[in-house]
Amino acid sequence: MKQKTKTYVFIVLNQKYQLTMKLIKSVLFFVSVVIFVSCEKKETKKMFADAEKKIETYRSKGGELFSKDQKLAISYFQDSVYSVVINSYIGDYKFIRLDGTTLDTKNITRPIYLQLSGRTCAPCVAELPALNDIVDKYSDKIEFIMLEADPKEILDKVVDQYNKKINLIYLPFEENNNRKGNGPYSFSGFKHLIGSFPTNYLIDKNRKIIKTTGGAVVPKKYVNEQGDTIVVTKEDAYKKNFKKLDEEMKTLLNN
Repeated sequence: MKQKTKTYVFIVLNQKYQLTMKLIKSVLFFVSVVIFVSCEKKETKKMFADAEKKIETYRSKGGELFSKDQKLAISYFQDSVYSVVINSYIGDYKFIRLDGTTLDTKNITRPIYLQLSGRTCAPCVAELPALNDIVDKYSDKIEFIMLEADPKEILDKVVDQYNKKINLIYLPFEENNNRKGNGPYSFSGFKHLIGSFPTNYLIDKNRKIIKTTGGAVVPKKYVNEQGDTIVVTKEDAYKKNFKKLDEEMKTLLNN
């Protein structure tokens, strides 16, 4: 009887041991999978700075297509740029503000609305009044950075036209002295790869570019395809630009 009891106890203990080992193996397998997936995510993180070479290739191919089919060329370039820029992450940039102070992006912990603009760009200038009011509305939640493709001397003369809550960055001469043709403007290493003005980068609090937008409404008078005369007043342009910008801020905050 004692021998049977010992055998029974041994069998029970052996079964518990096997169950325990299976459980341990399952836990170790789960942990290894989590670590692998985590490492894989880190390895596949797409950086904005790595997009430059790809976009130069797209620009070259788009140029070849342009003489054959302009719409196709523009669509090809825009789609290609979108594929490499959207969901990429910005690095650490030290922008020099117009007042001489430094804005270090690594210290920004909230969403960023970054615009590439220029004083010779009519839509950029037309949009500015609406943008100034948008900054007043959202500056407690969003960091506004404006990279202007103009030297300090020009911006110094018009600085009063900008909301003081905007981080106004001038074009560094040394970085862009050897810029050729349609090459990208560079601001402390941040290169404007898309090319058009204004271009807006919507960057979430994790520093991921979730969307890019562009263009603005300009006051003008023109004749449409039906022969009707259309007048876009300053007030019309302001309302449309404000609405567009407001929607972009909501997109950025709701992401």
